[in-house]
Amino acid sequence: GSMLVFEIHEIYDVFYVRTFFESASPSQIRKADQFTPDNESSRVPIAIPGCSEGLFLDCPLEQYLTILINSVDLNCLNYPNLKPFVETYIKDDSDDFSEDEKQIEIFWTILGSAVGIILGIGLILLITKIKETKQKKNAGYQQNDLE
Repeated sequence: GSMLVFEIHEIYDVFYVRTFFESASPSQIRKADQFTPDNESSRVPIAIPGCSEGLFLDCPLEQYLTILINSVDLNCLNYPNLKPFVETYIKDDSDDFSEDEKQIEIFWTILGSAVGIILGIGLILLITKIKETKQKKNAGYQQNDLE
């Protein structure tokens, strides 16, 4: 399987969010492998548009929360007290809100593209592995026929 991983790091008294896409390889999935230091899952950093910076694509926590909170559709919040809680964090400045909406749209577009690319690469690797396995089996049968 796969998942999105969100980590919080403190660097010089400032908190940052790092986002990763983590997935098991097709072989790990087939074998139901346990992850160990010698058998790790694949991990790819994900950039948050308008927020990520540096080698590790860090996003300052305050900026991340602003983008996240402003992307919430309040009509989807049915849990008691959650809607008023989120509303306390939403900015009233309409210019910032529309910019945040653009950033969120870009974020989800890039995330969707990244996931699509990763799934495509995984599918190509799986097909390649299946073809290699069939070729090896066929070569083995041919070798046995010659003996």
